[in-house]
Amino acid sequence: MKKSFTQVIKNAKQLICTVILTTTFLTIHGAAIGASNVIKMKTSRSPKEQIKLVINGSGEYKVEGAKPATIGNGETMLTLTSQNVNITGDITKFDCSDNDLNSLDVSGCITLTELLCYENSLTELLLDKNSNLVNLSCDYNSIESLDLSHNPLLKDLLCPYNRIKHLDLRNNKQLTSLYCLSNQIEDIQLADENAIEEILCSGNELHSLNLQGCKNLQLLECYYNNIESLNLAANSKLTKLSAKNNLLKTLDLSNNVKLTVLSCANNELTSISLPENSTVLSVTCFNNQLKGDAMKNLMNGLPDINGKSITGEGGGEIIIVNTSVEEKNVCYKSDVKIATDKGWKVMDFNGNYTERQAYVGEDDPASGVNGVKQEPIRVSIRNGKIAIIGNFKCAQLYNAKGQRLLTTTDHELDTGCLASGAYILQIEGNNQMKSMKFLIK
Repeated sequence: MKKSFTQVIKNAKQLICTVILTTTFLTIHGAAIGASNVIKMKTSRSPKEQIKLVINGSGEYKVEGAKPATIGNGETMLTLTSQNVNITGDITKFDCSDNDLNSLDVSGCITLTELLCYENSLTELLLDKNSNLVNLSCDYNSIESLDLSHNPLLKDLLCPYNRIKHLDLRNNKQLTSLYCLSNQIEDIQLADENAIEEILCSGNELHSLNLQGCKNLQLLECYYNNIESLNLAANSKLTKLSAKNNLLKTLDLSNNVKLTVLSCANNELTSISLPENSTVLSVTCFNNQLKGDAMKNLMNGLPDINGKSITGEGGGEIIIVNTSVEEKNVCYKSDVKIATDKGWKVMDFNGNYTERQAYVGEDDPASGVNGVKQEPIRVSIRNGKIAIIGNFKCAQLYNAKGQRLLTTTDHELDTGCLASGAYILQIEGNNQMKSMKFLIK
């Protein structure tokens, strides 16, 4: 009897252990007894209106708040019976984009790997329970913060056109694509070692960008920020850089041996260092402060493309000035010759990319009286006035039909009396002639 009782106790303990282990296993895998995967959302659309969902997963899902009551994989149109809709099932992909959602709760769906919820009215998106998430697209909402510290498997993040101010991605080491343009982002924190290949962060409020851990970075678009410096020494795979409209003073690209496209106009650059044996095929760098040796070094750093077939818009061009505004780059004819001898087209942006035209360069400083260098004539257009800088004999203004409107020796012309349209200003100097076209809007 004693032996039998002992055996009963032993068997009971084994049964309890088995139950505990089984329950623990099921809980870890998100399938504890009584648990279910559910996604909850609320739309501003009224009952009898429709919403569209695209779902992938186990293949059968229960619907509350809309009809039909059960749906399968793929695209489905639901007719609302309530503004609150719940979808229950083992969902891996959930696309609820463009449904006028003002709330979305995916915390109860731990099987979720792909979430697309763009073009809604979401102000919040909590993802701390979705550790299996790989792809997230939440653009065109009003999200103010995004905590992705619990999503270590995340590879693709698309969150542009929101109100995000800070982006901490230090736990997202597998991230390959980051699209976060047009937010209010002041800082982006990346993992020390990451897999990022593409970063599009334009139109934010960034003052700096730490890319030291981005060894695989190939595309960087960071224009329209307040970035004062860019350290790209660790990004040897970079092929395209667009950093226009920032506050850059210098740009060292000596380690970016695969770079083919460079856009850095509208900065404060006093030097651009291209790599030896550069592969760059397109350069846009007008409205900086490149002149003298810095300009010559840039032109000398361009690769020889004579005889090469250059495809793509802007290929084989260096857009060096924009004569429709006050241009601080100084590019002489001798600088232009360095580039054209290598097969490059030297261009003037001329106010608009589609209006760009060939640029011949300013006259090189010539020896004047008693060997004194004669500086080239400069023209500045600002606040409705044309300022002519330098010594000149006279200036003549023509309309688009070639009719001469005035001749003057004044250094400043008021354009306030001119009608809208295109004009040509010709300036005659000592041993030099300058002509420029401008628009009055």
